[in-house]
Amino acid sequence: MANEDTPMGFIVSSTIRSNIKRFYIDGAEAVATFHGDLVKYVGDSSTSVDRPTVDVLTAANVAAGAPDYCGPIVGVMDTDQNAVNFLAASTAGYVDVETDPYAELLVQVEDGGTALTNAAFQDQADPIFTHAGSTLTGRSGAELNDSVVGDGSNAMFILLRRAGTAANDMGANVKLIVRAAEHAFLEADAIDAV
Repeated sequence: MANEDTPMGFIVSSTIRSNIKRFYIDGAEAVATFHGDLVKYVGDSSTSVDRPTVDVLTAANVAAGAPDYCGPIVGVMDTDQNAVNFLAASTAGYVDVETDPYAELLVQVEDGGTALTNAAFQDQADPIFTHAGSTLTGRSGAELNDSVVGDGSNAMFILLRRAGTAANDMGANVKLIVRAAEHAFLEADAIDAV
């Protein structure tokens, strides 16, 4: 039976030490912001807010290398810090991010490449952003790109195991548990910045 195609972004499955931090997203963000999107650390806060700033990770960020990736979004808020489903593109707000670099994340693998086998575990892969997030559910459309798995490339995430659900066979749209291979808090100079 084929796996259900349900992109959901990156969902925290477990953490070693949960470390949720609130960050600011400025109005210059050109993409909408959803639960399960990945963010990268930008730097000092805007003069009008008291939080460091992050940007939603995009295909361009990943292609340029993403050592400033700092985690998946677990909460989205407007500028008054009230919970909302998502932030539209070019809308300022706040996000809560799980910043534990050892957090295990649940994510769906895209169905556009070669179907993964058990040999893929401990290899690495990058996120891919071919689906829009859902304004109805507030969930990201980000998935895991299977195109570099098996070619020896370094990438953002280490593939740990298949998520333990009965209807989740290795192949297209498999749901996996992954952990960061590249993370801002694994970079020595970024730890003190946040």
